Amino acid sequence: MAIFGREKAEEIMAKISELAEDRGKIAGKEGTEGRGLRQFVADTAKLLTSQNPTDEEIANYCNRVNERVFKGYKKAKEYKNDNDAQQIINSAFWGVEDKSKVGEFSSIPPMALNRLWNIILKKE
Repeated sequence: MAIFGREKAEEIMAKISELAEDRGKIAGKEGTEGRGLRQFVADTAKLLTSQNPTDEEIANYCNRVNERVFKGYKKAKEYKNDNDAQQIINSAFWGVEDKSKVGEFSSIPPMALNRLWNIILKKE
């Protein structure tokens, strides 16, 4: 709330539930939907408010975002059982650690990050 203001922070949190589309449950646990999106907002706010982020901090941020998006695509119901889609996803995320089998690592559903970013930037 300190970064976005109360109204905008509440709007973002409300939209995250909608954007999660009942996906992204960590280890199938109720109430964890959208955690990857919430963590993206927190990580982004932290990075943007850091006075002098190091190259390592920026790289860690980028890796976490890529790992969450990668996992979201890998386990998405529309791609999960499609071998061709899985090969395309693996190629697109070449070099990114595959955490799709890590149960306690939250993911970001396909296309949700773009929509969330537009909400943050007030484009939606």
